[in-house]
Amino acid sequence: MAERENENDLASGHGARGDATRREQDMELFEASLSTSHATNNREPTKEDPVLDLAKKEDKAVWVLRLVVFFLLASVALAVCLLVYFSTKSSLQDDFETDFHKLADKLVRGFETSVHQQFAIIGNLATDITAYAKNQNKSFPFVTLPDYNVRAGELAEIAGLATLVLFPMVEETDRKDYEAYTVANQGWKADACTAELGLSPEELGPMPPIASRIMNLTRQPTVDEAPFFPIWQIHPCVKLPIQNTDLFHTPLYFGPISHALHNHQPAMSASFGFWDNPNATDWRLQTFRDIPAMQYQDDPVLPAFQPVFDDFYDDGDEDAKVKAVLLGGVYWRDQFQRILPEGDNGIVVVLENTCDQVFSYQVDGQDAAFLGPGDLHDTKYDYLEVGIEVVVHGRGGKETMKMFAGVCQYSIRVYPSEIFQDSYISNQPLYLSLSLAAVFILTSACFLVYDFCVERRQRKVMKSAQQSGAVVASLFPEAVRSKLYEELHQERESKVGRQHSDWKDRSNEPKSSSLTMEPKASVNAHLYAECTVFFADIAGFTHWTSSRSPEDVFDLLESIYGAFDASARRRSVFKIETIGDCYVASTGIPNAQKDHAVRMAKFANDCLSIFHALVQTELSERLGVDTAELGLRVGLHSGSVTAGVLRGEKARFQVFGDTVNTAARCESTGVPNRIQVSEVTAALIRDAGKGGWLKAREDLVEAKGKGKLQTYWLNTSNSDARSVNTIGTNQSGDVFGDEIETAPTQSA
Repeated sequence: MAERENENDLASGHGARGDATRREQDMELFEASLSTSHATNNREPTKEDPVLDLAKKEDKAVWVLRLVVFFLLASVALAVCLLVYFSTKSSLQDDFETDFHKLADKLVRGFETSVHQQFAIIGNLATDITAYAKNQNKSFPFVTLPDYNVRAGELAEIAGLATLVLFPMVEETDRKDYEAYTVANQGWKADACTAELGLSPEELGPMPPIASRIMNLTRQPTVDEAPFFPIWQIHPCVKLPIQNTDLFHTPLYFGPISHALHNHQPAMSASFGFWDNPNATDWRLQTFRDIPAMQYQDDPVLPAFQPVFDDFYDDGDEDAKVKAVLLGGVYWRDQFQRILPEGDNGIVVVLENTCDQVFSYQVDGQDAAFLGPGDLHDTKYDYLEVGIEVVVHGRGGKETMKMFAGVCQYSIRVYPSEIFQDSYISNQPLYLSLSLAAVFILTSACFLVYDFCVERRQRKVMKSAQQSGAVVASLFPEAVRSKLYEELHQERESKVGRQHSDWKDRSNEPKSSSLTMEPKASVNAHLYAECTVFFADIAGFTHWTSSRSPEDVFDLLESIYGAFDASARRRSVFKIETIGDCYVASTGIPNAQKDHAVRMAKFANDCLSIFHALVQTELSERLGVDTAELGLRVGLHSGSVTAGVLRGEKARFQVFGDTVNTAARCESTGVPNRIQVSEVTAALIRDAGKGGWLKAREDLVEAKGKGKLQTYWLNTSNSDARSVNTIGTNQSGDVFGDEIETAPTQSA
């Protein structure tokens, strides 16, 4: 400090000895610097240059303007980026939803048309059979369509049918004649198999003979009542002797055949396939697998039933009668193919019927794949569902329709999948937003560079002015410098006015120290006036743990404490902590509870019952029979408690006060498997009308720091023998009742 004073004195002396020319130059430099020097040795501070004050104010205004401009630029850039992102994303989402609805509508219309075409094709074959019978003057059921395998094969190839089967209707009066007719006319079967398989009769081998009686599925002559609908002509060729097997009296076929017979309308039954029957023990599946002329696919097949009339059926003409039923096996998968254009992949179709069947398919352009049984679509696309019910009609039909069990109505629901959505939803919104953000960052960088250059120039000017002021201070002694400044001040006083006065006031204010300590935050502690504290300790625990592994010790404590915690939640008891084998809890914390003593008494009884049940059964079996020798001491005391968070490392919620200490004394002076309560707690229990729960302890308790205390036993004799089989439920072994179970709590 002395050295600095000497240097200033030397500088002042040097300024006083300058000649007139030097003095004029110094005055010009002084005016240019627009600043004053300050004495460093208890001298009065001189008045500073008002122009420098103005420069500082303008510098502050520039900083404010700079922040405002930057904030506006950032806000506008962020708003534009978000607007572009969400608008672009919304546009892509709209395109996705719009295109999906277009494709879904096209798919359901194409599906409906395809199903109708399948029934129309089957109906054409039924018409051919009717025409043949009329032209040949043949009566049903004695009708065998020539070249059935050729006609049915062409239609099956066009429509993609799995099979075409003719079931003539046989009345009881025609049964014997029909059975003889089928035996006499079974040559068509060998001809059909020879033609379909391209084999000679010798290569084909002998055909199994057709049964001479109408049989049931067990290959026994049927004893059911007429009419019968036995299998007759079938495509593709089946070498198995399935002809004359009556399917009318089976659950799958009875309903749809009855519908066609009585209502003169086509019918659909439950679909079948190998997806849920890999062993194919079902008769119809085994039959399909034995068809050598076809490769049966594992996805579901719809049995489509078409009535065959004895005359041509005109609308409004009910004279024609159903004399046979034609069954066509329709692949559901084929009905979804060749509808959508290539490239539109990931459309999921859910097919369901009123017979409790649900199947899922995925359509990828021209192809479709069976996903499996059940509804396998992604539920997040439920809002985009497009559906339609499948309704089939024949050439006629009765006005009054009769409903039959086993007839299924089908419907489809169409949804997009992530595969389809991913083809529309891209990262384009993100890329556009990032591009705009990059432009903003580049613009901001240019702005910052420019601002930095301007700021650096201003700092250089300011530094030069300050250095000039320092030079002036080193050149002139204080008396001279003050006088010169006073003159300059008087000259510019009219221009500066109030502005200089305000700056002077601020310039003399002491600066706050950066080392000032911030006030410490208020502590987090509260006083709870009415509480009941619970202490429980396991008697014999130390001896028991001496022969146990750490895993067994923690198994015991976790089982017991976990059960206690469940009861605490049910009783609205606040668990404070566990210290080794000691469990601490309280009522009245953190919310006031008027019945805190009674509530805690019930909780203590729960814990004792739970403890007995665990150590006597489950834990004894798992940890050894001597576990049953463990006991539980419980102590309760009521009063005020100080509680809060003691900050520092490993901070936690803690309770303090005489109430806590007394509760601990009640526990430590108690006996195993008993609940000892203080006189204060006992008084609260009596005031609640529960005096019957209490029994005074015969001897006084010597408590450390308390002297002799009168305590009471909480009467649990009725609950000691009870076991708690289900921990964590309402079965808590509670002999005190649950009349306050859901009593509302009051905020502390």
